[in-house]
Amino acid sequence: MIGLASKQSKTKQSKESTGANNYCCPACSCDDVFIDHARGEVTCSNCGVVLSDRSIDQGPEWRAFTADEQNARQRVGGPTDWSKFDQGLTT
Repeated sequence: MIGLASKQSKTKQSKESTGANNYCCPACSCDDVFIDHARGEVTCSNCGVVLSDRSIDQGPEWRAFTADEQNARQRVGGPTDWSKFDQGLTT
């Protein structure tokens, strides 16, 4: 039970930073939502309606296959360059 309470408190803290208060439940007009980052769902805390699913994690993708790569923490893909028209992403 303590683990569940800590997950909810983390969600409430991240609510302001992620803009979760932009959600309003169409079923009960409640704006109190629960964000499940593991499942990628936003659900209404009042009635349980799923407001959004399959959310995309916009965080960095790290590539690591060995312990040395895990410690180096390299990003996937090349760096972007804003001085070029295509940001340096041509193939």
